[in-house]
Amino acid sequence: MARKVFIQIEYMKSVSIPIRLFGVPAMSFLQSLKLWGSLMALAFVALVPWGVVEAQEQEQPVEIFDATQGSYHLVVRVLPRVPAVGPINFTVIPTAASDGAPVRDADITLVSHNVEDEPIYEVKALNTPINEGEYVGNLVIKASGAWSIHVEIETEDLGTEVFVARISVAPAAVGSTPEAGWMMLLVMVAFVAGGGFLWLSSRRALARRAASEPKA
Repeated sequence: MARKVFIQIEYMKSVSIPIRLFGVPAMSFLQSLKLWGSLMALAFVALVPWGVVEAQEQEQPVEIFDATQGSYHLVVRVLPRVPAVGPINFTVIPTAASDGAPVRDADITLVSHNVEDEPIYEVKALNTPINEGEYVGNLVIKASGAWSIHVEIETEDLGTEVFVARISVAPAAVGSTPEAGWMMLLVMVAFVAGGGFLWLSSRRALARRAASEPKA
């Protein structure tokens, strides 16, 4: 009786049931999946820091205007760096043309003009407690194309001047920057390449298994 049990146990140990996933032996499939996961992790590690740097760069305003007129020197910066349909942040930095002293008590108005030079939107730019020499205003522009921003500045000491800064407004889009589009394309390519790698590995595994099986 003990001998029979021993034989049954040995027999059960020697029996292996091949498990297949998508027509491929499970071990081969899991090994391919593990390698693909490693490749995707490497791609993620490579792309994420680049994306973070790009996002940080997008948070920094870009200068679009720098000119002296009358008693003022004026610098205008915008955010986002690529102006698009929607809210656009303008930072106006006026200084005295004579000595470069910051102007802290100015009345500044921003007026956007369309391509026909018609005034469309208007907003007051206000200085901030953190930096009284910088004035910030948001204009909502609802159409793409060429726009001119009229910056009217007035103080008791230096008088009134109107500066005209010109910008090109892009259409609104999700992930509106070209860099974001390239990053999305790289991620898609990584997924497609990973799927192709899995399929090719599966075909090779099937071919090796077919070659190793004894022919009848």
